[in-house]
Parts: sequence; C-alpha cells; structure tokens
Amino acid sequence: MMGELVSYEGQRRGEDVGVGVLAGLGELVRRVEARGLLRQEGIWRLHPEEARGLSEVSGGVPAGGWAALAGVAAGAGVLRAQPGGLGAGSYVAEVRGWTEEEARQRLLEGFLRWLTPPGAAASWLLALGVHPMWGVRLVGEVQREAPWGGARGVGWRDEGVMEVERLEALRRQVFVSLAVVVGMMGERGAGVESEEALVTLCEEAMRFARRAAREVDVSTRGGLKVWVAGVERRAVRGAVRGLLGEVLVPAGWVRWEVGGRFEVAVPGWPGWQVGAFGEEEQQAWLRLFLRERGTREGRAPVSERFVCQEPNESSSMPGR
Repeated sequence: MMGELVSYEGQRRGEDVGVGVLAGLGELVRRVEARGLLRQEGIWRLHPEEARGLSEVSGGVPAGGWAALAGVAAGAGVLRAQPGGLGAGSYVAEVRGWTEEEARQRLLEGFLRWLTPPGAAASWLLALGVHPMWGVRLVGEVQREAPWGGARGVGWRDEGVMEVERLEALRRQVFVSLAVVVGMMGERGAGVESEEALVTLCEEAMRFARRAAREVDVSTRGGLKVWVAGVERRAVRGAVRGLLGEVLVPAGWVRWEVGGRFEVAVPGWPGWQVGAFGEEEQQAWLRLFLRERGTREGRAPVSERFVCQEPNESSSMPGR
C-alpha cells in the first residue's frame, strides 16, 4: 500500500508518482460522489486516511500528493471546503468533459484569480508583509466573488478601521506581484529552473508591488495599517515553496528535479488572467517592472532564466 503522499523531499528528487492531473481529479470526484463528504485534517486539507484510500484505489499518487490535489481542486470548484469535510463543488459534474490542459488551467486559475488554496495565499501575503487581518479580509472578499460560490467575505461595519479604498488598493497590489511573476515565467516557457532564482524573482516582484502601493498607508490617517513588515527573503522562500508545492506541482505545471531545481513541464504558458486584470493591464505592469528593474540602482539581479526582452513601447503606471 502506498503512503498518504510523496514527501516534499521525495517530490524534489523527482520521484515518479504515476497519477496524472485529470486522472487524479476523476478519482476525487468518484470518491466524493460515493461518500458525500471527504474527511479533512485542518482547513482545506484532505485527511491522510482518505489519501491512503485514494492511493489504494488508483494504484498511485499524483504529483504533490492527494492532499495538495484536493486543495487545488477545491479552489477550482471541483470540491467544496465546508465545516463537515470536502464535498462536491459546483463543477464536479464538468470534470469528465475536461481535457488535461483544461484541468491544469482551472486548477492554476484558482490561485491566480481567487487566492486558493488558503495556505498558499497566506504564505504569499505574509511574504508581502500584509497585516494578517487585512489578509483575512482580502481573501474573504476575493473568494466571495468566485463563480463556484467561494467563502463569504468577512463583514466589517467599521470602515474607519479597514476602509474599502485601502482594501481595493491592497487587492490591486497583491495581484500585481502575481502578474509579474506569472508574466516572467510565461516568457520563458518550459525548462529547468533554480528554486532560488524563482525566490529572487518573487522577492523583486513583491518589492515592486510594495513600492507601487506606497500610498496605501501614507495617504490614510488612522485605521489598521496594511503593512506590518518588509519583504524578507526567508518569508519569500516560504511563499515560493507554497506556490510550488501547493499550486504549481499538483496543478501539473511544474515538477521537481534534483538539487533544489524544478522543471516547467508545459511547453508554453497561455496568457493567464490574474485577479480582475485584463491582459493589457497585466502586460503594462510587467513592462513597468522590467523598466524599473533595469534602471534601479543597488538591486539584486534576477536569474538569467527569468529575463525576457522588454517591449519598446512605453507605458504609464496602470491602475493609478
């Protein structure tokens, strides 16, 4: 009998786990249809006994493990996280009609548009230096808007403490940081990457988003401060590990290699929608990041694997 999941270190060694993304989703759907609810261990986390049962039935483990796949499946509306366990989501009946490519796309969109699963989102917000209460409110508001009927947003009656204007500014800058990272990775396409190079890229993207959001706290008196810490590399490293282990690996976009490296497994990344941004706005933020990175003094260089040619056309700061 196979274990609950392949360990993080096992994934990093590139062990063959044998169950594809779409096949894994199919097993989750069959199990939830048969049982009604799948047991959880914590928020959005599949119980190890459920994972072992899935391994026995399927004869394998998906990349990242059953728990990670269940987490991104809930973020895509295939499953639904609720107090009693993981139940059938709004899109559970549609999975059988998906292709492997569509399955990967839906799972990644759960993070890029709706900040799910919550563990990966929390790590990203922590690395950005966002106050935990602001993070809770932002994630709640974003997920409330998800088409699969996400979690209800937290209701705040005292707008003097957490103003809507600052919430919207924070939302924009969180998604700016994600748009820059996804845009840079999309320019490079498939290939083997260094995890540390991705940490450097994410760190620069977060610092860029913080500079673009510098007016969020300065222009508003009183209330709860949005930022409580700077962007620290150790926290960014944790966010990257969450992004890889909880999102990109189980969604089938990257796979672990030896020596602290990973391989972008898909030949070409399509143009993703990040948050509510349109493609033009995402590209404008990416161009601005590239221009600032090229002229800023004293910055840490991004790995050559994540360098792309800056477009010639100029752009003003979008969304301002």
